[in-house]
Amino acid sequence: MRSAAFALLTLVLTAPSSAADRTEIISQKGCSGCKLNLMTLREVAIEDADFSGVVFREADLKEANLPGANFRGADLRRTEFEKSILTNATFDGAKMRGIDLEKCDLRNASFLENVDLRSADMVNANLANAKLAGADLRDAYIRRSNLTRTNFSEAKLTKADFERTIAPGVIFSDANLQNADLSRMKAPGSLFMRTDLRHVDMSHADFTNADFEDADLSYAIMRNTNFSGANLSGVSGLSQARLDVACGDSKTRLPDGYTLKICTAALDD
Repeated sequence: MRSAAFALLTLVLTAPSSAADRTEIISQKGCSGCKLNLMTLREVAIEDADFSGVVFREADLKEANLPGANFRGADLRRTEFEKSILTNATFDGAKMRGIDLEKCDLRNASFLENVDLRSADMVNANLANAKLAGADLRDAYIRRSNLTRTNFSEAKLTKADFERTIAPGVIFSDANLQNADLSRMKAPGSLFMRTDLRHVDMSHADFTNADFEDADLSYAIMRNTNFSGANLSGVSGLSQARLDVACGDSKTRLPDGYTLKICTAALDD
């Protein structure tokens, strides 16, 4: 009994819990399970840090350098990470509603196990090869980000803002993108199979060689949208009037009875 009490006392004394413990956090390479809400750790640099289960709610980690960090199950609601390096980081199962990840390097990061990223700011972030399958990104701001081969399959993306993203090979299969903004997205070779795209704005977007098989495009805005080489077979909710302001080429696959004009330089502007 006494040894157990001593062990508990040692844990309490050694576990960082306040802004004064920055040095300890760095020396211990993290602080698993600690309560560090409102803490300031700007420009902290730790490789492979362990912050699993940590409470960083409304903390300030702007310009942190934390490649390979473990934030599994952490509370990161409204946490400031702007301009941070978080490559190969793990955020599986984390609470991240309202988090600021603007201009972060999140290449190869993992956001699995139903991560809550509602209203997250991911503007100008690098999310190349990131895993966001099944994540909740409703109302998230992701405009101008790098989404090269990013996986959003089965994600909740209602009203998410993807304007001007660079997204070759991005995966949206089985996701819900109702009322999302995909305008001016550059997404050649992207996958939208069985995706809910009702009321989506995809004007001036490039979907060259994209696959929309069995997607729902009801009321989608397609003004100057490039579907060259795209697969639109099996798509539901198509309207010839809406297709009339889009374009494609001889390799575009359409359901029977629909036509698409050939793209020209003027139409793609």
